[in-house]
Amino acid sequence: MIKKLFYLSNLAFLTLYIVIAWHNRLTLDDFHFMTNVNHNGIIKGTIAEYNFYSTRWLSVLVVHCILSLMPYINGLFFIGIITIIALILSFSYLLRNIFHQFLSFHPGRLLLVNLGVFSANTLFYSSMDIGNIWFWLSALPTYLWSFIFFLLGCGIMISNRQFAAPKLFLLAFSFFYIGGSAEAFAVVILLALFIATFWLYFFKRSLTDMKIYMVRLSVAFLFCFVSLIILYLGHGNIVRRGLTGEISFFKAFILNIETTGWIGLYWVSSIIPKIFLYSLPLLFAGKALSMKNKVSTVSLQEVNRTLFKAILVYAILIFIFNYPITYLLCGLAPERALLPVSFLTWVLFAFSFFYIGYKTAIKEKLTEKLSMIALAGCLLLNTYNGIHQFMILGEYDRQYDALMEKLVSKKYNNLVITVSPLPSSGMLTPMDISHDSLSNNNMFIKSALGLKADIMLVK
Repeated sequence: MIKKLFYLSNLAFLTLYIVIAWHNRLTLDDFHFMTNVNHNGIIKGTIAEYNFYSTRWLSVLVVHCILSLMPYINGLFFIGIITIIALILSFSYLLRNIFHQFLSFHPGRLLLVNLGVFSANTLFYSSMDIGNIWFWLSALPTYLWSFIFFLLGCGIMISNRQFAAPKLFLLAFSFFYIGGSAEAFAVVILLALFIATFWLYFFKRSLTDMKIYMVRLSVAFLFCFVSLIILYLGHGNIVRRGLTGEISFFKAFILNIETTGWIGLYWVSSIIPKIFLYSLPLLFAGKALSMKNKVSTVSLQEVNRTLFKAILVYAILIFIFNYPITYLLCGLAPERALLPVSFLTWVLFAFSFFYIGYKTAIKEKLTEKLSMIALAGCLLLNTYNGIHQFMILGEYDRQYDALMEKLVSKKYNNLVITVSPLPSSGMLTPMDISHDSLSNNNMFIKSALGLKADIMLVK
């Protein structure tokens, strides 16, 4: 029964995702990038963006490539499908190597793929802003794609076999992409790679295949660093810093204490119920693997100590990750930039439940019943959201498309074009047209569509 619920929940999630991805539409900064592509093309547009505002050159290049496909195919649906496939495969590959290396467990491909789908489903509901992170074209290649390449890179680095040149190339490209797309994330990764290299060299010199791991870490560090330097040196950084302001490292450290606390109290707390639901099945997984490997149990005191250490490490990691963002923005990070925080929160809960099942004498029947309840909840949540989003988004994209037709039909009007508010966009990022005709979003749309008149929201 657990397997059936597991597979059905995964199927319901994929259906939900496809529904949302199919109804996705351009919004906000997408129109700015569209203007850039229309005027300059893909490459020259990326160079222009690099010099005058956004130096995230690789993610901007991806956005421009997708926008160039829009006249021919549903580019947003296309990138959505590529994203979910890449995320599932990256999760599956990483989990495979974790199982092989640390748990002596060798699952089949079907189970691995389904574990990848379930992990993607968990990350989906763990996200603090689903629309911005998963479906907004301007943000998707920066945050979610960088995270996908991070998962893939980690999977390659911990694999136990010496890999060939194509695999080494993929490792290099993964971290190269991160460095050229998500600067704050890249800084934290570089620090982690440096610490891992230092730890291996001085404390694990007797480790089997240590040289292979050192080569992998060095390649990842080098390519991430080079790409980040290219990002950092761009003139667009000067422009952005002029808008966000400057702050000292010490003031950023103090401010980071406040922003990290705020993130924990308001944003992390809001996603905990769903993370709890999706982590509970790990209790049964831990128990099943414990019985298979005949693992000896530990005392309750030892469990408490381990979980306390896990929480402490989690808090330190969140603080470290948030620090470069606080420094760069001189304040609180946008929710879309905190995807790794969502992931770490899920990892904490998943590890806790798995460890309890793996190392304690909890009854197998109890873990089975709790997992069945949790998986049934996951199935219901995905099914409800699938139906609900299908109903909401159908009306949203109908009125959105009608609005675009109206604007294009008045392309040569000289009078202000008034528009009515669009209905709810569900889990998608809404098209935020303002009552102020000179607002950035209104001007982006005007420029992208080549309108003579300004746009103004009424009602």
